[in-house]
Amino acid sequence: MASILSFMTVILCAVALSEGCSCVTTDHWEILCRDQFAVQAEVRKRIGEKAIKAEARGLTDPDSEKEYEVTIWKKFKGSDRIVTRPFRSGRNPDVHIEERTNVLTRIGGCGIDLQKGEYYLLTGKIDGESLYINRCGWNVPWASLSAEDLIALAGFSTANNCSSS
Repeated sequence: MASILSFMTVILCAVALSEGCSCVTTDHWEILCRDQFAVQAEVRKRIGEKAIKAEARGLTDPDSEKEYEVTIWKKFKGSDRIVTRPFRSGRNPDVHIEERTNVLTRIGGCGIDLQKGEYYLLTGKIDGESLYINRCGWNVPWASLSAEDLIALAGFSTANNCSSS
């Protein structure tokens, strides 16, 4: 019996270590209040991967990041801090100018895989001109949001929806 318990403990520890991500909360509204930005974004392309310096981000180990170019269609939080660049599609000057920016996420651990052409609700941290997302944010395909979620997001305001505690 003791050997079975020891084996199960080893298996559970291996699973916990392989996941590599531990989030304090999974409540969507707590995440929205905690994170620095929330946007509806369409993934245009995956730009690539790059190594990051651990000490620059307060990480304990060196890691790599994936970078995506996204079009931001709607800003729910952080609009005054999100840096975008205009992008005009087509040659017609009357065509809507899109707001594009880059989103970074770690490879493995808490990182997220985004699919080109898909729309997402993305939340996370703003660092200078970069937006960072991870599994601990409310980062989901836009189509998976409920009608109640969409109504609540449309009326979201940090002052009215987040306690100052």
